Amino acid sequence: MRRQQFTIPQQFMVGDIKIDTKAQLDRIYIRLLIDAFVPYQEAMLAYLDDLIAKHDPQLVQEQLKEVEKQSKKKSTEWKQTLHQLGQTDKAEQKKITGRLQDLQNEESALHQTNMQLIEKINVETRSQTILKNKRENIIKLLHRRQEMREEGTWEKIGGKDTMSHVFSLLVHSHQR
Repeated sequence: MRRQQFTIPQQFMVGDIKIDTKAQLDRIYIRLLIDAFVPYQEAMLAYLDDLIAKHDPQLVQEQLKEVEKQSKKKSTEWKQTLHQLGQTDKAEQKKITGRLQDLQNEESALHQTNMQLIEKINVETRSQTILKNKRENIIKLLHRRQEMREEGTWEKIGGKDTMSHVFSLLVHSHQR
């Protein structure tokens, strides 16, 4: 079964709403957005889980091991070829020198790939950490919402929110 990618329903998007710079979003609006999100929480969490799996640094680590293995083979082959160089006549030496140069170029390319994979491991580790934190924060928000609903305080949320600019920035950055 193919999972459906999470998207925010159009009726809950705020990008098209023009907000006076002096006005702030009501906390009620934020509460309504969170309420509107609840039916989509499983899809969002599944989507985050897919991204977390996709950005697993272990996958890149396996690629890195394979490149290191290839590099070691090339290094061994280069040493063996160099050893042959001293044991051959002039005609063969030119051929062996060309092969040594080819091996050197292959090792250089493998080294470059190795460096790129090391950088990719760092990127994937950061990405996975960010995604895990997002998932954790969403779950905390939903748990807190449920607690407040049980206490009867959720529906009473209202008034002005001094942090609405943060929410507004988050929504605008999501749309880019």
